Amino acid sequence: MDPPKFQALIAYRQAETAEARALIMGELSVRWDLLADTAQAPLVRKAIARQMGPQAPRMNLNTLLRHEVLNDQQMVDYVTDRIADADHQRRVIST
Repeated sequence: MDPPKFQALIAYRQAETAEARALIMGELSVRWDLLADTAQAPLVRKAIARQMGPQAPRMNLNTLLRHEVLNDQQMVDYVTDRIADADHQRRVIST
């Protein structure tokens, strides 16, 4: 990981509010699972859900529900669209 990404990841982990984490996360381009262990608020979890790859939303539905991500109709629509995207699923299966 290059130094700016590493510094941004440290800043994310040390942020004291969900809003600060969500802002920092918008600039991070690291794997979502590196962020999930310190995500405590639905706002941050929603941002993480948007960074998940094609299989992760399907595999983490219970986690998303438990952390109130799916209490928002917009996020429900986003996740279901990702899961239902047949072309995307074919690309994943063929790799």
